[in-house]
Amino acid sequence: YLYPVDFHMITIHDQFLHFVLTLTETWHLRQEMST
Repeated sequence: YLYPVDFHMITIHDQFLHFVLTLTETWHLRQEMST
């Protein structure tokens, strides 16, 4: 049984991972465009 707080933390962690992945992809795209 998961507590609501744990579920909330997992959701935040998921969003954080997605945010980091998006930033990394954008950074790679910008690097490719600048070369």
